[in-house]
Parts: sequence; C-alpha cells; structure tokens
Amino acid sequence: MARITIQTNRHLVGLLRQDACLRYPCRSPPRRGKNSDAAIETADVVIENDQPARIATAIRIGQQTNRIVWQNIGLAFAVKATVLILGAGGLATMWEAVFADVGMALLAILNAVRIQRMRF
Repeated sequence: MARITIQTNRHLVGLLRQDACLRYPCRSPPRRGKNSDAAIETADVVIENDQPARIATAIRIGQQTNRIVWQNIGLAFAVKATVLILGAGGLATMWEAVFADVGMALLAILNAVRIQRMRF
C-alpha cells in the first residue's frame, strides 16, 4: 500500500493512502453506497473531481483562515483587556464595555468575511 505525505515546513498537512478506491479509478461518477458515505463523513477534505492540484489550494485557504482566526482572537483579547483595565480604574462604564464587546464581535465577523473575497 503506497503512502504519500504532504508536508509544509515542519507540519504534516495530509496523508494520502492508496487503497481500493484509488487503485481502480473510473471517470464515471462513483456509486454512492454505505461505505463511500462513511468515508466522506469521516474525511477532512473530499476532492470530488479529477484535479489533485486542488489540495494545494485547500492548504492555502486553511493557512489564510488560520491567520484570520488568530487576528480575531488577538484583537478581541486586546480590546477586552483594555476595557477591563479602564473599568477597574473607574474610567469605563458598563455601556462602553457592552459597546466594546458587541463592536468587537462585529469587527471579527467583518474580518472573517474577507476570506470569501480572496482569490486562491
């Protein structure tokens, strides 16, 4: 059984195993049985066309999504810590804390929507 590993600098990104499904490819749509549905449900990535180059695109999308998630987490912690410190010092009111919380949630959503407009 052949195994193909896909790695970036230090991280294992994917592992492809050649089994009966890949050993006997066909151009017609696969028969959807109980086993193929289970394989699709447990897979992290499913490529349903004959373009394995899409794996690299999926990796780039995942990396960009990871960057945006960490941007959102860092910005949310920074804003909440600032409002917490100001509130503890008596300089921020409850309304400012609510505005910072809701405003940060909206900013995180708008930042995450950027991924849909990117070209990969």
